[in-house]
Amino acid sequence: MDTLFQDLRFGVRAMFKNPSFTVVATVTLALAIGVNTAIFSLVSVIVFADLPMQDKATVSVIRSANVQQDVDRSGISYADFLDVRDQVGSLESVSAMTGAQWVMSTDDGEPLRVTGNRITANTLDTWRLSTVVGRGFLEGEDLPGAQPVAIMAHNFWVARFASDPDVVGSTFRLDGVEHTVVGIMTPKMEFANLGDAEFWVPTRMDRSSEPADQRSFYVTGRLRPGATHEQVQLEVAALSARLAGEYPTSHEGWVLGAESVQKSLGGDETDTILLLLSMTVGFVLLIACANVANMLLARATVRSRELAVRAALGARRLRLIRQMLTEAFMIALAASVLGLALAKGLLETLVFISAGNEPVFSMAKLDLRVLLFTLGVALVTPLAFGLFPALAASSGDTTASLKDGSARSGGRRGGRTRGLLVGAQVSLAVMLMIVAGLMVRTVISLQSRALGFDSADLLTAAIDLPDNKYADDESIRQFYRAMRDQVIALPGVRGAELASERPSLGLGERGVLEMEGRPAVDDASRPVG
Repeated sequence: MDTLFQDLRFGVRAMFKNPSFTVVATVTLALAIGVNTAIFSLVSVIVFADLPMQDKATVSVIRSANVQQDVDRSGISYADFLDVRDQVGSLESVSAMTGAQWVMSTDDGEPLRVTGNRITANTLDTWRLSTVVGRGFLEGEDLPGAQPVAIMAHNFWVARFASDPDVVGSTFRLDGVEHTVVGIMTPKMEFANLGDAEFWVPTRMDRSSEPADQRSFYVTGRLRPGATHEQVQLEVAALSARLAGEYPTSHEGWVLGAESVQKSLGGDETDTILLLLSMTVGFVLLIACANVANMLLARATVRSRELAVRAALGARRLRLIRQMLTEAFMIALAASVLGLALAKGLLETLVFISAGNEPVFSMAKLDLRVLLFTLGVALVTPLAFGLFPALAASSGDTTASLKDGSARSGGRRGGRTRGLLVGAQVSLAVMLMIVAGLMVRTVISLQSRALGFDSADLLTAAIDLPDNKYADDESIRQFYRAMRDQVIALPGVRGAELASERPSLGLGERGVLEMEGRPAVDDASRPVG
């Protein structure tokens, strides 16, 4: 321990003795470590996701796919959910969820747009969660004709009602219908886009409530004891084949599948992007290590006389190597601290740039797992950039190094070593450019994919109307028609139309389209977007 403290004190003096080298080396490593930490925190969100459910390993996600329509991950219809619930025996409990939004009437009569989810009454039981205040939904409260009830989201309860427990039991008008708040949702539900929810409302549906080709429900099932995800997949596939035979119009080309909830977070595209990102930042770190190693070699050439004196006074080569590695470790430690600050700033920048469109960015945080990763990088990088220069510097001829002018000569061996490091940097840079090119190509492909409509110069706006002023459908239609005419009359506007929903750009989100003024068609001919 005494020699360790001596090495640390000597390392601190060496860092302050040459501040320009210390700053350049620290900043170089900090940039690479910061980027690696930020990307790891994003990967950690998906790979080590803290899912809002207990015993997540025994939860399956039921999804649909259609190769002909190039849909690999979509929700399923409510009718299909009922069939899965009733016919898949390896699941002891199956729940469904779909997004929703309402206009909530406030005390001052002004409308407030709120978002949330419609869920089956057994969702909390399937996920083995409970409310923090009040109760969850009871059996039958998700059927047509049941008393309108709601569970308020925890973040909405804290932000708008200051965690007042008396909110439970009060009533709120959602789309003109009074709902009684029966509980406050657990904060565990504030995961990814679920964190945007402000209310959770029962589905209040039956088999005939929604078209069979409206695949908008996220369905999860809890495995029975002893069952596996593979068994669920086999049973779901068999059910899918039966449904395709019974309902060819609505199920042609559609196949049901099951997978673990952890696996459902990713996908082939997500895994590829994460792999490319990890490879890219890994190359950046290696290039930074090679750069710092080259600087350490150059610095060791200048210090060759000092190292020769210490060797002549009895210092063993192992002690010299340990001393130089200690200095490298201190640089890496300082770079890791600075890198954490850079990573935090980078994540905040990603959240700002995404403007809420990528909830994974806001979920990423510098938690204990990320801190341990950064600590591991701080322990490994000194070996990557410090060991080679330490071995090269401590292997010199002591007698030759003590001669006059030897400090200026790095020797042919030192020149070859630095040339090797420069060559490694160039090779890594070329590989980085290749990976970066693949990533750019992927992003361009995603940005240029066909959306099904021309989005150029297209603006959308959402309007909420107070139900105390617009109580019937006719008054609502009159308002929107008058608004459309006024918008069309604005300078620079070529046209305007009304829609109940704007075209969704989310992956796997599709719905059946109906156009006002056109005759209804059968399910097979109805447009899907």
